[in-house]
Amino acid sequence: MPITPGAIQPTTDGHNFYLIVLSADAASLFYATYFGGASSWEHVDGGTSRFDKKGIIYQSVCAGCGGNDDFPVTPGSWPNTGGNVNHSTNCNNGTFKFDFQVPPVNADFAIDTAAGCAPFSVTFNNQSSPFGTYLWDFGGGDTTSMIYNPTHVYNTPGTYLVTLILNNNACKIADTAFTYITVYPGITADFGIASAPCSNSITITDSSATAPVSWQWDFGDTGTSTLQNPVHTYPSAGNYVITLITTTVNGCADTTLMNFDNSGGVTVGPGGTICPDGSISLSASGGFAYSWSPAGSLSNPNVSNPTASPIVTTTYTVNVSTVNSLGDTCVVALTTTVIVLDPTTFSLTASADNDSIFAGSSTIIHAITDTTLTILWSPAGSLSNPNSFNPTASPTSTTTYTVTIIDSSGCPRIATITIYVLSMQCDPADVFVPNTFTPNADGQNDILYVRGNMISELYFAVYDRWGELVFETKDQSKGWDGIYKGTKADPAVFAWYLNAKCYNGDELKKQGNTTLIR
Repeated sequence: MPITPGAIQPTTDGHNFYLIVLSADAASLFYATYFGGASSWEHVDGGTSRFDKKGIIYQSVCAGCGGNDDFPVTPGSWPNTGGNVNHSTNCNNGTFKFDFQVPPVNADFAIDTAAGCAPFSVTFNNQSSPFGTYLWDFGGGDTTSMIYNPTHVYNTPGTYLVTLILNNNACKIADTAFTYITVYPGITADFGIASAPCSNSITITDSSATAPVSWQWDFGDTGTSTLQNPVHTYPSAGNYVITLITTTVNGCADTTLMNFDNSGGVTVGPGGTICPDGSISLSASGGFAYSWSPAGSLSNPNVSNPTASPIVTTTYTVNVSTVNSLGDTCVVALTTTVIVLDPTTFSLTASADNDSIFAGSSTIIHAITDTTLTILWSPAGSLSNPNSFNPTASPTSTTTYTVTIIDSSGCPRIATITIYVLSMQCDPADVFVPNTFTPNADGQNDILYVRGNMISELYFAVYDRWGELVFETKDQSKGWDGIYKGTKADPAVFAWYLNAKCYNGDELKKQGNTTLIR
């Protein structure tokens, strides 16, 4: 007879019992072993046999025959008294229990919740053991599955008996588990909106299906309500999203959204963010007249697109006059906000070692600040390094330099310094005397000076028409005030002569005349 691996007794003397386990429909041999003594002819004379569904045999047999004591028993088996197990010289009654250890079959499953609202989706968590084949009946009459962990959607309200049948493929042993699923009627949220022309007030009518018992309204402007049919007034015209959440007595809920636009096609731009001292263009459309407020920081409050230059964050309101579909003239109020960034708290000034230089010379300019942010000087062409805090400037003509720092908000901070470039020429055009002066004590052209930036030495003399000397000086900062010998000179034409020496060593002699006017 065939024996399987793990047999308790793999050999026989020809007179033992043969115990086997067959697969379903006796298709194959799962387990086989011999059982009995090595000498006795064990047999059954109408003995009692019992088999339970767990794969255990309870058997009464004739054993230990012919005075043998060879039947396999566990130590201490009854009636082991006085060291004599065999109490008969013929055969003894031997009873034994043989457990094939066929795994027990236990069908079981779990669900998150046993009640819900249609459509109710339930995932079944199979907790059965051991593995086998599974047949699910979801209680709908025609809804079954053989998936290990199926998901089923109940669309119709009612109570459903869910059954799981587990089959052990080895021994055709089955077990069943079941539970009840309750499906409540679902709900569909819905509502309608009514509003009067040129009005920000609305009346809402609930039209939800399946008798809700609670309502949660969100009007899209921070306003809320729990009434079934609320009335709401918006602070201004606009496009609002109204949200309704309805709930039934069984806790079934649904949400729906609806847009409400009472702007009449009027729109306003989104505003924006500006730096301190900055400006931005606002915009509105859809009307025939516009009125913006507050007006103080606007270029024109009565146009559709004014320029706003607020010094602090400001919300602007625009009243737009428009005509609705019924021919009514409506005024729609919309708002937009301009955010003014906070200025970064650091200082910035500009200075120079010398702000006046001769052509071909250089000077160092300085960005004086308490920050280490990146700086930029412009124009950069005549600078040693436009990103230096202290670059060397070599302008060929008088130039204003601007230093810029972009702060952490992205806003520029600027400072300027002007470097004056003095001409090195000592030509008649660069050294001159005005052709008139008016010593009338009005503070304008009262004194006759020699003009020129390059003069290092000077002699200047003024003569009347008879050739008499009325004034002379060697100091360029001093000039004739029209007084001669303590008396105001009469209006007349006066001749002058100058001899100038310039810083570049050139010498210039020049003469001319000036008219004194009082």
